[in-house]
Amino acid sequence: SGFSNYGQGLNLVAPGGGIYSTAPGNGYRHSTGTSMAAPHVAGVAGLMRAADPSISADNVQAILENTAVQTKEYSSLRYGNGLVSADKALMEVQNRLSESEGEKGTSGIRISGANRYETAYHIAKYNNPNPETVIIVRGDSVNKVPQVVDGLTASGLAGVKDAQILLVTPNSIPSSTAQAIQSLSPKKAIVVGGPASVSDGVFTDLEKLIPEVERVSGANRYATAAEVALEMGSAKHNTALIVNGHAYVDSLVAGPLAHQGYPILMVNNQRGQIPKETITAIEALGIENLILVGGQGVISKDLEEQLNRLDGVQVKSRYGGSNRVSTSLLLGSHPDYQEVNKVSIVNGHSYVDAVAASTLGAPVVYYTERGGITEEMENYLLSKKKFKALGGTRIICETTFATVQALMR
Repeated sequence: SGFSNYGQGLNLVAPGGGIYSTAPGNGYRHSTGTSMAAPHVAGVAGLMRAADPSISADNVQAILENTAVQTKEYSSLRYGNGLVSADKALMEVQNRLSESEGEKGTSGIRISGANRYETAYHIAKYNNPNPETVIIVRGDSVNKVPQVVDGLTASGLAGVKDAQILLVTPNSIPSSTAQAIQSLSPKKAIVVGGPASVSDGVFTDLEKLIPEVERVSGANRYATAAEVALEMGSAKHNTALIVNGHAYVDSLVAGPLAHQGYPILMVNNQRGQIPKETITAIEALGIENLILVGGQGVISKDLEEQLNRLDGVQVKSRYGGSNRVSTSLLLGSHPDYQEVNKVSIVNGHSYVDAVAASTLGAPVVYYTERGGITEEMENYLLSKKKFKALGGTRIICETTFATVQALMR
């Protein structure tokens, strides 16, 4: 409102013009002013206190400011941190409660946001509320298929750079991601993927938000994976993970292992080819051992034989089940996970959350509502002590959450 206060001391704004409310004399009327805006904020604070009666006033203020929405006409002098957001503020309190309960010994917590971009932010903040570096990857969907081909290789780079992963669309920075950048305050961003994945316009917008921005990419998905592997600089145990560049679901479960130092390289199963960029990266990094992720329908036996014929290279193992859930469980039993007593549960049909989940240090296990908790999955979960459910109740429902928690108890 033109008559309202503005300047450096402004915290946030709330609806205050022409608000229909109660009035003296048992009536109602429209009123305008901070007398109407302040109760909006107080009401949100009341919801936050109802969710967590122990929350401090300082935390209420910090959460209100960090979750405020920056509108298109945003100006810090006129809007402060932005427009108060009841749903985002309450979600933040609930996430903090879940994390706190997890630290107290309950077996499971949920990390979620209002959408995939916000969930990636909450994962990042759970890991490190003030990371030096963030990695930016494409995370939107086309015809309900997540476009995460470059994102699935980013986990290895995130591990080397001690970075967190955030999502954008090809031509815009979603408001949730912009707010995440404001809250996390990273000093550097690494964009993974070429301009077709993350446009030059988005790159320029990132430069306005983050002091240093660079891009790691190649001419295609195979080349980008190779460039990411080379940027990592080395391979743990001289070993690389081999995935099908067109089978995102199976490939994404390789992320947590890649985060430990195993680069992800791609083959083209459709054409039965090992791309030249993949071979170049194998040679440059001195790769000796390969781990295939996916069954023979994902990476053919012929391709396995081609890989074995590369000079000085052998396929050490293959982790591939009859479906995506089975493959995730098999890879979750990799020797590097023997001392890891936790697991990340991701919806196998809405699997974009697996991109950022790769930074949590736990194997990603898929769950589908149709498949339910199979005997194979139950046996695996019984071997773990803690879990994180990634996504809201529409992604991992409360019944599933409760069932898994009961199993681990």
